[in-house]
Amino acid sequence: MCRTKLGKYDLAQLSFRRALEGFLGKGRIWWFGTSQPNWLADAYVLAWLPQRYVDTFTAIESYKEDPRLPAPVAMYAYSLMRLIAEEAAAAAKYADSLLKQPKLKDLFAAGQAIQAIIALDQPAFDDALGALLQAHRGMAKFGALRETPEGYLCLPAMAPAKLALDRGMAVKSESEYLSQGYLDYLRHQG
Repeated sequence: MCRTKLGKYDLAQLSFRRALEGFLGKGRIWWFGTSQPNWLADAYVLAWLPQRYVDTFTAIESYKEDPRLPAPVAMYAYSLMRLIAEEAAAAAKYADSLLKQPKLKDLFAAGQAIQAIIALDQPAFDDALGALLQAHRGMAKFGALRETPEGYLCLPAMAPAKLALDRGMAVKSESEYLSQGYLDYLRHQG
């Protein structure tokens, strides 16, 4: 995240790729044990290693066997992975479950963003991304993400933004928690 914020995008992508490989290897216990499949999904999107989709999808799907389900962060991860696979109905189903959680402002907004991407609804996406970044700002300034590396960059906004760009949509939101430069870098990577 720091490399992304510093504009060292080649090193940032390398770091996201290493994180992804760690999550898929021995690190599986770490993300799985902390009930954070969203970290794996975000790392996959921001590392952009299409050849690792099946491994990432399989790891996230294995999380469904966890008895603590359904966790909202899991629904976010499931919806992202289904959106990548162009499975709109399945992605929408998982995003709908996030829309039943309005008190979780960040995940609620992420669900709205995913729904907007599925519908290719630019105004709805702009609103949802703005709400997601605003929710992140609150957590980064006053909440659980205060003074943590995760607070500096909103991965739950970056990942859907990347997927929106892949579908020809624009990312119009401006925020210190969103790296337009890294999104542009990924877009030019192919």
